[in-house]
Amino acid sequence: MIPIKIVATEDEEVTRQVIIASNSQNKVDQESFWALDAIHKSIEIYFDSKSGDQRLYYERRPGQFKTMSGIEKVRVVTKDLLLKVYASVFLEQPNQVGRYYKDLTPLIGKEIFSPEHDVHSYYTAAFAAFRLEFLFRNRRMDTEWKPFRFQIIMAARLIIERDGKLDPKKRRTQAYCKAIDSILLDPDKAQGVFELATEAITRSVAELKDQGAELDRRTAKMRDMRDKLRTVIGATA
Repeated sequence: MIPIKIVATEDEEVTRQVIIASNSQNKVDQESFWALDAIHKSIEIYFDSKSGDQRLYYERRPGQFKTMSGIEKVRVVTKDLLLKVYASVFLEQPNQVGRYYKDLTPLIGKEIFSPEHDVHSYYTAAFAAFRLEFLFRNRRMDTEWKPFRFQIIMAARLIIERDGKLDPKKRRTQAYCKAIDSILLDPDKAQGVFELATEAITRSVAELKDQGAELDRRTAKMRDMRDKLRTVIGATA
């Protein structure tokens, strides 16, 4: 005889507690539980509030939108992808997400997916990544830049912040994020910003030639590349 316990509830917090309690004696990575935090539901609701070209779908559960027709795959944002793009855009760690992004998990609940965060910033990071992918797919951005896609979206935020004289101390606020969203919503304006980002990357790579920097994946993972890119963007103010 195998004992089976069945718990039926529509309360998501109860579900979360049951899942954690049921697996507390099993060898389950604690990182498997972070997606159960309440902020993810808030992020999903905020994504749902968007329409038209702004619409993205936050996949809190694997395969959540797989059976739904009419949803473009490029508009589906997984938890892992949101972790990467948020860390790139707002924590300025694009080099980290391209290497061992699992090292970012200790930041979950603190600097990433904190219950104190405004959810607008998560949408902004995701939309930046979506818009860049849109331009790649429509051949408006050369795919040679794909290894630097996380650096590009970080650089795009810094460029918009610089040119729009936005306060970096308020980068997670609704007003700051909406200023970025309004530019990225226009494909032509977004392309212009991303092209400025690639110009800054090209200059950064040139200045790191003595370290063997090239337009390749290895360079994209270099911390010195991240630091140089930030310096170059700041120096062109």
